[in-house]
Amino acid sequence: MKSMTKLMVVAMVLAAALVVAPVAARSISISTSGTTVYVGEENLNFGSAFGTAPVTQLVHYSDPTAGAIDKTILADASGNITELTKAAIGTTTGPYYVFNASGSPTDRATSTGYVNIQNPQATLDVVLDANRQESVNAKSITRATPVAFKLTNNLNGLAGTGSAMQIEVTMPGGGVTTNFGQNLKGIVVNGATVVKGPVSLTNAETGTYTAIAKWPSGTDFYGKGFDSNTVTFEVSSKALTLTSNKDNVVRGNSFTVTIAGESLKTYQMYIKQEGSLAASEYPWIVAGQN
Repeated sequence: MKSMTKLMVVAMVLAAALVVAPVAARSISISTSGTTVYVGEENLNFGSAFGTAPVTQLVHYSDPTAGAIDKTILADASGNITELTKAAIGTTTGPYYVFNASGSPTDRATSTGYVNIQNPQATLDVVLDANRQESVNAKSITRATPVAFKLTNNLNGLAGTGSAMQIEVTMPGGGVTTNFGQNLKGIVVNGATVVKGPVSLTNAETGTYTAIAKWPSGTDFYGKGFDSNTVTFEVSSKALTLTSNKDNVVRGNSFTVTIAGESLKTYQMYIKQEGSLAASEYPWIVAGQN
């Protein structure tokens, strides 16, 4: 049966990570209709694609055909939006039509284009480096198995802006590092999946580790609740263990045996013959188990 022990990563603080200056989410004007912008972005300004007159508002329709408006975001006198806040957008994401003073929000046809507003999403996982697919979240792994950090995101709208996150690993003793077998700072997020590995655990301290991808200070999304999920894993020093949930077993009653070993390895378990028991008298393993 295949075994995956609970994963625990040892925190090894290696050479100091390169210092990467944080980059704001958007440093250019939004000049193309259909551009994706994200909740939390600041200082949004609109370019030539939206007409010569300043933009006055962004409008979302619950029923575009009927002109039924359910959300309006106002711009300042210069056509800029200081910040797209969570409070202003709520759960109403998707196309927002752009209007200037000559347009009427009750008539969608008078808009000068639209932007696609989305919540920024980043999902972190720690995976086996051997296949970079099998997650070790909430599991345990031995020091002999390398792992990798895998970060996915929906931030294709930020491609070319240099927007970056960093992965912070909290070690068993409580210390936090961004250099854990790999430099985990300055990870560019542009819609592509980023994998940082392999991470060797050969000299890792045993214990439980927690990892999270965060927006650094100075970026538009810093401190606004857009960091990734957390991943917890454990590093174990024992390569192979066999445990039972009962010290003594009674014929006719069930018991559980747990094998913990190297990930993606196959182990065989058998029951040693004792005396002259008939084959039907030996315990048997229920099929279909992990």
